[in-house]
Order: sequence, then structure tokens, then C-alpha cells
Amino acid sequence: MRIESPTRAVTVERLAERFEVHRTVCQKWLAQNGFEFCRVRLKERRNQLCSAILKADAQKAIILRKSQGYLVRSPEGVKV
Repeated sequence: MRIESPTRAVTVERLAERFEVHRTVCQKWLAQNGFEFCRVRLKERRNQLCSAILKADAQKAIILRKSQGYLVRSPEGVKV
């Protein structure tokens, strides 16, 4: 796992919020669907490393999740 800039990646926690599932469920789903993880350091987490995926992969994950019939929240919190 490589360390990326927070501006180039989306944390698994944020994706889990959009998918309305627990963080570990989201991480397992991403792994099962072949997404590659990276790490980011976040100031709000006191510079601890957090699991993330690149923004381009996050968009692909959202599209895949929707195509599988799951509801996905938009960034504003409205179900799409």
C-alpha cells in the first residue's frame, strides 16, 4: 500500500457513508471487487494513516455499486 495525498484519494470511511454501510463492510466489498487501496494522512485524524482509494477508483466504485442495485447517497446526503 502506498501513501497518497489526501487531495488525490477518498477514504474508505467517506465511501462507507455514501454506501450507508459500516466501514469494514465497505472495505471488504471494495477488495472483493478488485479495488486497490492506498493510505492517506489526515489532519482531522491527527495525521494517522487511513485506508483510501484514488478518486478515479472511487467514481468507478460508485458506478459499480449503483449497477449492482444498491442505493448510493450523493455527497450532499440525498439518495441517488
